[in-house]
Amino acid sequence: MKKYFAAIMIGFLSGCQQVVNNHPYLGISERSISSQHDSYSKRGPFDFTVSEKSIVSSTGCKLSYQEYTPIGTTQSQPQHDILPIVMVLHGLHRSAKNMTGYGEHLASKGLNTLVVNECSKGIWSKRFEHNHVSFLALSKHLDRPIIYVGFSGGGLAAFISASSDSNAVAFLGLDMGGWKDIGLEEMKSIKIPVAGIFGPPKLCNIKGRGAFLMSQKENAYVHYLPDSRHCHFENPYSHWCRFACGKGEINKDRHTLKKEIMKLTTAFVLWQSGVDPKGQALWANAHPLKSVDR
Repeated sequence: MKKYFAAIMIGFLSGCQQVVNNHPYLGISERSISSQHDSYSKRGPFDFTVSEKSIVSSTGCKLSYQEYTPIGTTQSQPQHDILPIVMVLHGLHRSAKNMTGYGEHLASKGLNTLVVNECSKGIWSKRFEHNHVSFLALSKHLDRPIIYVGFSGGGLAAFISASSDSNAVAFLGLDMGGWKDIGLEEMKSIKIPVAGIFGPPKLCNIKGRGAFLMSQKENAYVHYLPDSRHCHFENPYSHWCRFACGKGEINKDRHTLKKEIMKLTTAFVLWQSGVDPKGQALWANAHPLKSVDR
């Protein structure tokens, strides 16, 4: 109970801190996100179905997921079953229900999207190992190109899987966390496009460890939203999360921040899927300005 109240107090204090204009690990400030691209944050033209599915990996973990499948096609987009699948992974101590907004939004844009539950709830080392094996098992089962999207600790797990998955075509981290030196060598050697959207270094994103990790790759694509906090990257937004991770929202309100996160996420995924090359415009020249040691 004492730890719980301590987390709440840390969250309130972190939410009251001033905006950090330049990210200490990425070496960048906030980039302007053009209002001309607001269509990426708006619901797309497709209806979709939602189904519950699961597989069991070689570790014995039952990996459950929600599959969001678009209905129909448009003249400008090919059949959904020949496009990459987007795999969305939630954060530590969270579940797929905290990321359903991404499944709904990306499916409305015409992309088959899976929102995945981690299958291991044990200690971190075993959780990480089991989930990594299970994500690769799911990718093999799907046998389709995969765009990995992961939030917080799920971002790190998604990145490690993407770095060793021959089906992976791109990776996007949403305020990705980090742990010790996990992923460091993979970040330096990974060949697929890598991108991240980050808030300032705080307790809930392990003091910006994921941003540090991404700073090690010069051609990574990065955006920094200094007004955001960890909870803004979940969708739907959790008020309980805010108590532990802070509110932010000093110069921008919650609606604006969540709109910008969804806009950047959608633009990157549609660009990397080949559906809409114009999505690159929001990520052009968005690279880290420095690589630092820590």
